[in-house]
Amino acid sequence: MTLSIDESLQKLKAEILAQDWRLPPKRIEPLEQAFACLKQRFKSRKHVLAILTMADSVLIHLKKQEGDPLPQCLDFLKEAMAHVVSIHEDGKFNPESEEALFKRVYSQFTLLKQLVQKEKQCSGLDEATLEQHPQPAATSESGAALTATLNRSAAAANTSPAERPAKAPQIYAPPPGTSYRCITLGELTIGIEEEALAFISTLSPKRYKAYTKTSHIPLKDFSPFFGSLARQFHGPLAAIKSGKLKKLELPLMIPQGVGLPTIPDENAQFLLVISCGQWHGVIFASHVSEELRLLRTFTRGRNGDIAGNGIMDDESLLPLLNAAPLLEREGFLAAVDRNFLAS
Repeated sequence: MTLSIDESLQKLKAEILAQDWRLPPKRIEPLEQAFACLKQRFKSRKHVLAILTMADSVLIHLKKQEGDPLPQCLDFLKEAMAHVVSIHEDGKFNPESEEALFKRVYSQFTLLKQLVQKEKQCSGLDEATLEQHPQPAATSESGAALTATLNRSAAAANTSPAERPAKAPQIYAPPPGTSYRCITLGELTIGIEEEALAFISTLSPKRYKAYTKTSHIPLKDFSPFFGSLARQFHGPLAAIKSGKLKKLELPLMIPQGVGLPTIPDENAQFLLVISCGQWHGVIFASHVSEELRLLRTFTRGRNGDIAGNGIMDDESLLPLLNAAPLLEREGFLAAVDRNFLAS
């Protein structure tokens, strides 16, 4: 059975709050399914993925254990799961905070391995289980980037927060005349900047099922029989060679906000590749308008990834999506792994 993101988070919450500190197989199996889903969800968030991988390795160890497990193993597992739930519910992408959290959790994981090795009741431990720590857990696209990030972590640890440059908040303020395309997600129609749309394709039920199962979309699926894959795209993706594009898999993203669906639109008939700078991702929509609408005035009114409302050229009111925070939170940074793009 494949769990949705919401179902996976509910499994984690239920286990975090469980008063029974045993972990029988009937409770381990749902957690394994939840971890598999969340690993796909956080595939592009390397430090969160690493925390999930550490938790998963502890879960595998507990599954192999006979008798009562070490309380410290369950302590670590619950704490790691709580971090993942908090990060998802916070909804903000803060790489500095996630890096610091990863370092703290990894330190606890290292101490846990040492404790397990010393305990006589764990003498039968398959030591390789707890050796599945974050570095090999990264995907082929992100492995080199995670290694580089870990190297930067050591230097960052010696820098106080006061010495680090503050990151200026990005305020979404589209100017009059900006072109938007209307898309429908669930029951809500919103506007997205035409400039952010790198590619639009119809979506068959077969592909919808396959993509929602993995939460990732391989760009090779859109390679034409003749011609260049790069020419299918607009914006930064068009500058990447077709051979490299065929190796990329973009994450399926779910915009957040009141009125927006919390799972991929079940009536989706369109696939949209969204780009902002070097960030890229995919959203599903049940409808995409053919005509463009021009913005006349914009009023801020934050609702998740919806930055505010626009008065359009026909005097209608349209909620406007800010793609940047969505992509930074859930998208794929194509420029991170330069070795991959240059290969």
